[in-house]
Amino acid sequence: MNTNPAEKKSRSQQKRDMSALQDLGADLAGLGPGAVERLDIPKELKDALRDLQGMKKHEARRRQMQYIGAVMRRVDAQVVRREMARLVEDKKRRDRAFHQAESWREALILGDDQALEQVLDQVLARFPDTDRQEIVDLAAAARRERDKSGPPRSSRALFRLIMGLLAPEASGP
Repeated sequence: MNTNPAEKKSRSQQKRDMSALQDLGADLAGLGPGAVERLDIPKELKDALRDLQGMKKHEARRRQMQYIGAVMRRVDAQVVRREMARLVEDKKRRDRAFHQAESWREALILGDDQALEQVLDQVLARFPDTDRQEIVDLAAAARRERDKSGPPRSSRALFRLIMGLLAPEASGP
């Protein structure tokens, strides 16, 4: 007789586990095609998610979600949860880098000379190999464009330069 409580789950616990797997499957189904491809999950699950993305009819999607649920019961859910957590963390890291770049660009363009120097010091402290003059020139050109209500070419170039600096940090380990 099996007396180990860790091996025998109550019916309620089994239902909670299945519900958690369905929720995880729904989270996976909500990902875009690029995100699904970046996940390190079993091929069968990845294929099922890829198939779901091409379906438009409600009933077809419902059946495919049931199939995904069945596949989820056969794979190691911990691996899938780890991959989802990694994906979420990668997105947070990219978002932080984007906001940092946007913040620095705005400070470089909108600030006075003292603010420009402070931001330059921050950028150069983190990225000592950066060409200081290139940043100063792009910021000055972006200010002129802003004052003349011209297209923000230099502002975009400045943003791309800063994002290029932050890209290794944004991509993670």
